[in-house]
Amino acid sequence: AERGAPCPTEPEFRAYHLLSVMAQHGKFKGDQQAFLSTLQALRVDVREDERVQWVLKLRNAYYFGNFARFFRLVGEAPYLLACLAHVYFPHMRATCFKIMSETCAKQQIVEASWLVRTLMLEDAEEALAVAKSYGFLSSLDSGDRDPVVVLTKGGFEKPDATVRYPSKTVSAKSGGMRRSDLILTVAEEGEEARRARIERTEKMQEAERQYRLEEDNRRRIEADEESRRRRLQDEARRREAAEAAEAARR
Repeated sequence: AERGAPCPTEPEFRAYHLLSVMAQHGKFKGDQQAFLSTLQALRVDVREDERVQWVLKLRNAYYFGNFARFFRLVGEAPYLLACLAHVYFPHMRATCFKIMSETCAKQQIVEASWLVRTLMLEDAEEALAVAKSYGFLSSLDSGDRDPVVVLTKGGFEKPDATVRYPSKTVSAKSGGMRRSDLILTVAEEGEEARRARIERTEKMQEAERQYRLEEDNRRRIEADEESRRRRLQDEARRREAAEAAEAARR
């Protein structure tokens, strides 16, 4: 930068910085004027980089309360960006429960499996624990049915303390690499270190490609299952309607 030559990794690290200050968390106060000033000061090629653009999309989802899009974007992100986005998970999950409690009827049932998929939770148990922290009851149905959360209108309660659960989904993006493998120290010098860095980068990229393939496959399976479930429900409703009409004719 001092020589006036662009650094190849600048867009990546600019994205990390913007993501870390895009909203309030911990000691960061989410100064939006500072965020916009930093963004406007970037060179056009850095600002238009896909990683910086991803941060802007995530920020929009965050401030508009679009929790579904927020977690979908995190699912598409590489490992380190997803790690930095993890600090915003509690806020977006709280946003989800608050919106649903304000817009639902007197009472609404939500399947834990839907919460798991939408809010990037690990399993039904974690979904029920998160719902409980915001003041909502859960029901463990018998048989093969999913556990459900019972939402009540205006029942959202802000917890005294925010719990940020570890995310196995985010951890899976690392491809099994250790934290030390992700940190490039100043002591690394020479051709051997350069080759080692390239090898690490290739491993991470391959792990990310594999993860995305698995995610795409999982989403297709879930979409097929959801389509099948809705089709069965529609068929059941049609049968019930036909039986009711037949009974009325008799």
